Order: sequence, then C-alpha cells, then structure tokens
Amino acid sequence: MTLATITPLSADPAGMRHRIVFSKPVLSETSPWNGPGDREQIAEVWAGLLDASAKERSDADQRSNSEEIRFFIRFRDDLGDADRVDHDGRSFDLLTLHDPDGLKSWLIVSARRVLGGG
Repeated sequence: MTLATITPLSADPAGMRHRIVFSKPVLSETSPWNGPGDREQIAEVWAGLLDASAKERSDADQRSNSEEIRFFIRFRDDLGDADRVDHDGRSFDLLTLHDPDGLKSWLIVSARRVLGGG
C-alpha cells in the first residue's frame, strides 16, 4: 500500500487582512414556527482571501446568480454551530470548514451568497 504525502498549507499571515464574522441562529419560543429569531455572533477573526467567484445559472427560463468566496483562517474548533459568514457588509451561507493538511494550523472557509438575498 502506498502512502500519500500531504503537503502542509503554506499561508502568509500578512495576507490575513479581512475581518469576517461567524454567526449561528438563535431559536426562540416567540419567533414564528420556532425558526431563527435572531443571530448570535460566535467569532470575529482575521482572514485571508483565497478565491472569489460568481456564477449565473439558467434552467427552464429561470435564472439564478450566486457568489462564492473562500478564506483561510487560523484553526479554531469552536465554529461547529456556525452557518453564516459576514464579510464586507454581505452575508454568506457557510458551505464548508476544513483543515487542509490535518495539522490544525489553518481552516479553509467556503461560503456562498445568493445574489438578491442577504
């Protein structure tokens, strides 16, 4: 059996010049259908921008636009309840958080925003 070599992510902390905020929904008895009534901030961190892209999709005469963004941040283990990332006045739905090399040094954050929403 051959072992695969994992190269550690090489990230420059000087590139971490964006402030992003992770938040989660707060469920309350007074909100309709016991849905999220408010949001609770989990963490505000410095992040480096890895990638930003926009997509347009057209199906059955309906169009949708979305913006995807990826950041790297220092590793944290307290973001499990997060479902939203706020950056530069815009809200993104959190897609994934993953440790790229398993060394618990960095996290890659992937998020998507449907244009016209949040």
